[in-house]
Parts: sequence; C-alpha cells; structure tokens
Amino acid sequence: MQLEEIHKMRVLLRADLYNAHRNPYKIHQILPTILTLLQQGCGVCVMSAMGVAFMPDPDASTAKLVYHKLAEILPNDIQWIDEYKDADVLLGQVYFVENPYCDDRDREYSEVFQSEMLAQFDVIVHDTLNHLDKEFVSSLGMLTSKKPQALGRYLEGLESCIQITRQSKAGLIVGGSQVAWQLRLIRHLVPHLSFLAVGGELALVMMGKGQEMPGCLHDDLFMTLQALRAEKVKVLYPVDVVAYSSETQRNRICLYQDLEPVESVKDLATQSRARILSQIQKDQVDLVVLSGTIGNHLDPRYSRGTDILVQELARLSHKKVLIGKDVALAANRLSVLGGYQHVLEGNSVEIDYLSSGNPSILSWLSKEGIGVDGYL
Repeated sequence: MQLEEIHKMRVLLRADLYNAHRNPYKIHQILPTILTLLQQGCGVCVMSAMGVAFMPDPDASTAKLVYHKLAEILPNDIQWIDEYKDADVLLGQVYFVENPYCDDRDREYSEVFQSEMLAQFDVIVHDTLNHLDKEFVSSLGMLTSKKPQALGRYLEGLESCIQITRQSKAGLIVGGSQVAWQLRLIRHLVPHLSFLAVGGELALVMMGKGQEMPGCLHDDLFMTLQALRAEKVKVLYPVDVVAYSSETQRNRICLYQDLEPVESVKDLATQSRARILSQIQKDQVDLVVLSGTIGNHLDPRYSRGTDILVQELARLSHKKVLIGKDVALAANRLSVLGGYQHVLEGNSVEIDYLSSGNPSILSWLSKEGIGVDGYL
C-alpha cells in the first residue's frame, strides 16, 4: 500500500523516537507523514519504540518527554493515551500512545495481544528503520499482522535515495572509532563509490599506523582494501591532521609521519578537508555520505573539523546523507540539518538494508525473516 492510498483511515504510525526530546531531528523526520495523513482525512496514533525490549522498569522508558516535544513542534493538537486499549482514534486527530512494552504477552509475540493492540487501526505506517530491529518488542508482531502496511514519507525518501546510490556514483566520508562497522559500510557501498575519504581511527588502521588488530579485524581490512582496488575507488588519506597530546593537553597540526608516540589523531586539518570538498566537485557525484565524526567535536580542546565539514557539506546542492548520532547532533546544533536529505542512526538494520540491493524496504524485511512474504 502507498501512503497516497490511505484516506480516512485510522493509522498506527510506528517510529523510533527514543530520546527524541534530546534529538529533535527524529521528530522532524516523521512530521511530513503525519501532515500528509491528516490532509487525507486520517486519524493518526504515534507509537514509538522507546528502548530495548523487556526493560525491567517501565517507568524508565516513558514517552512523556517525547510527547511534550512533539506537541511543541506539531501544528495540530495531540492527545496523550496511557493505554493502547484506550486508543479510540477519531479521524482528523493525532494521538501519542504510551510505551506498550510492559505487557508480558508481548514477550512471546502473542497473536491475541497483537490483535487487541491493532483492533483500533485500519493500517500500519512505518517511518523509521531502527524500530524494526528484532530487539524492539512488537516489531515482529506488527510486520506479520494481517493489517495493511505502508511506508511514511521519510522511508519513501530513503528508498529513493538508495536507488540513486545504486544507479550512480557516490562519495563516502568516514570517521569515528567504530573501525569494524565502518569497514563493513565501505564494503557494502564500494561498487557505487567514486571516492572514499577516511579519517580518525579508520585512517590509522588503513594506513597501517593503528594499534595491533585482532585477526578478524585484519581480515576485514584486507577484504575492504581488495574491494577498493578491484573497483578502482580513489581513497583520500589525510594530508594533515590535528594531533592531541594527553600529557600536555594541547593539540597541533602536523603530518601523519610527524606524530609523537604520546599523540593521537583527533581531527582532519585544513588541507585534508579542502581536498575532500574539491574531490566532491571534481567527481560530480550524485550523493555524499558522511558517516561518523572526523574529530571529537564535543571537546573544546580539539579542532572543529566535524563541525566545519558538516557545515560545508550542507551548502552543497548534492543529495546528502548523515550516518551516526554524533554527526546528526552536530548538524542539529549548527542549524544545518535541513541541508541533509536523510539521517540514519547507523544501526544494524539500516546498514543491512543499505547493502541489500532490494528496492523495497518492506519486501526486504520479509525476506530477512523479520516479516513474512505476502503480507503486503
């Protein structure tokens, strides 16, 4: 089912709004879906995955803070619902239901429980991928229910964006300390890459200057470098970096070969950032992906490489994607989040979908065993 087909129906809108009161971009992502459904005469009940399944203290996962934040941003009035059974959804109204994951029957994906929960709704709309992770209770039950399923505006746009990536060339900029995760992302996107720019711990590892690696990470690195060579992807290593010494608590700009034993790389410096921006223009890529921080932008002792790069990328006319909470928070803090088409948390479900090659998120979920074939 397409979102345009949903008229005058009672809609359960599923989204990941965990900590959305601190990360307002999560709320802004689902607003176009809510407004579209309201324009089409629907009643909308927002149900968020509030955290990992089976939280021992239901009060700790209350959605009240998110509800208040959504009420501030949404132009329409929104009503709070304590229990999903109380969701008497009226057309033209918006509701927010409290986290339902304190019911023991949900642990076994009880069909009776799912039927009770969904009885008040005509259709389920999904608008983020993170909440579909198997660790979140109710995801399996929602996807395997008899209810019609649809994607919201955000996930519709993500499908379109991924198709652009698979049909043309992209530029990928990666940083941060999650080396294994970033190597996996590179391998998934390498057939579509025009260039790869690396920073942080990943740059050290790829240049053979990192700490001793476990065998599995060494294999990952070898496979990644092989794939980059096979596809003839240009790799941009840092020209200059900001090095930080924990002994002196000072930072300086230098070349990699000039690093002192007590120094660690905390940022890309001016020449390296300029080289990345120049390569984007030179290759005329259709999509720019920034995954992970280039430096520790939250610490005032370090350079502001991530902030500068996030701002510069936001000014470009290319389609752009941010992957990772830290870069999303930086973009939000700098008021440039609107310059990016998509923001991904960087969880396993999102990365698996990026690499799947499947044109449909719902179809892919069914094939991955999270949902079932034929429920559309």
